[in-house]
Amino acid sequence: MVENGLSIFSRWFKEKREKALNNEEESFEIEMDPYEKMWSELNANAEAKIAERKAKENNEKEDRKRIEEARNKAYNPGWKPTELNLKSRTPIRVYETRSGFVKKEYDIADQGQYVVSLTANGKMVAAYSGKTMLEASANAIRGEDYYKTKIRIIRPQPRIGMKADEIVKLSTLGEPDNIKRTTTQNGVSEIWIYRNNLNFYGYIYLTNGVVTAIEENY
Repeated sequence: MVENGLSIFSRWFKEKREKALNNEEESFEIEMDPYEKMWSELNANAEAKIAERKAKENNEKEDRKRIEEARNKAYNPGWKPTELNLKSRTPIRVYETRSGFVKKEYDIADQGQYVVSLTANGKMVAAYSGKTMLEASANAIRGEDYYKTKIRIIRPQPRIGMKADEIVKLSTLGEPDNIKRTTTQNGVSEIWIYRNNLNFYGYIYLTNGVVTAIEENY
C-alpha cells in the first residue's frame, strides 16, 4: 500500500517521539515545535468549524420551532382559500401538471395554512389547504384526479411564431418524438417530428427557437 503524506508524517512523528521518550533525542521538543503548532492549529480550526456547524444547526432548529409555534397560533380554520382571498397573494411555486392543470403553491403564514390551487384554461378550479405543504399537496392531487375527468383542458394549436417552450408547455403537441438539429453560422435549425401524437402528425420547423413552418401529414 502506498503511504500518503499524512501517514508518512504520522509514522515519522511517532518514531521521533519514542526516541525522545528514551532520551535518544534531546532536541525532539525543539524540532517538533513547528509541527506541534501546526497540528494544534488544525485541530483548533476543525473543532471551531464543528462547533460553528452545530450552533448553526441548533439555531435553524430553534427558528423552525418558533415558526411552527407561530403558525399553530395563527391557524384560522375559518379562512378559506377562495380565488378572491388568493388574488393578493404571491405563490411560492407555479408549475404545470401532466394532466394540464397549473398548480400554484402558497404559504399563508398569517392564517397558519399552506394552499395549493388548481387552474385550468386560465381560471381557478379549486384550492386546497393544509397545516403543512404535504397535506395541501395531497388534497390537491385528489382534487386533480377528480377534476381531470370533468374539465377538458383547452390548449392552442401550434402556429408560426411560437417559441419552442410554448410548443411544449402551452400547445396541444407537447414534447416531440424526435428532433433533427442543424447548426450553421446563421444559427440553429430544428425539425421536430411528431408521430405518436393524437392531435398532430407531422413536422414543426424552428429557427433559433422560433416556429417558422408547420407541415402536417394526413
